Amino acid sequence: QRERTRLQRQARQAAKRQEEENARAEAQEAELAQLRGRISALTGEVSGLEAEARSAEEQERSRRAAAEGLGEERARRQALATTAADEHALELQRLRTQIVDLQQQGAAAPRSFESERGRRVAAEERRQE
Repeated sequence: QRERTRLQRQARQAAKRQEEENARAEAQEAELAQLRGRISALTGEVSGLEAEARSAEEQERSRRAAAEGLGEERARRQALATTAADEHALELQRLRTQIVDLQQQGAAAPRSFESERGRRVAAEERRQE
């Protein structure tokens, strides 16, 4: 009878341990299900962030390409402006040279103009006499 009582006690203890183990296993399965849900949510969030990152990277590449294009355009315009400025400087120098030449001719011309005028006045005076 003692043996029987002891076996019954051991059986009850084993059943109790089994219930506790089953309860722990159910709790762990519930926790595992929660973790899987969180993993799924985080995976979705990461996918969304990756898509945003790819979009941001593409926008950055587009911005850089546009900036590079604008830089090339600005360099081209600056080169054209420099060429035009050089051409204008040459034309200005040519015009200044012409002005100096004309001034020199003009300085000599009044004398010859005055002498020509003097000759004409003298010729007309002779005609009138």
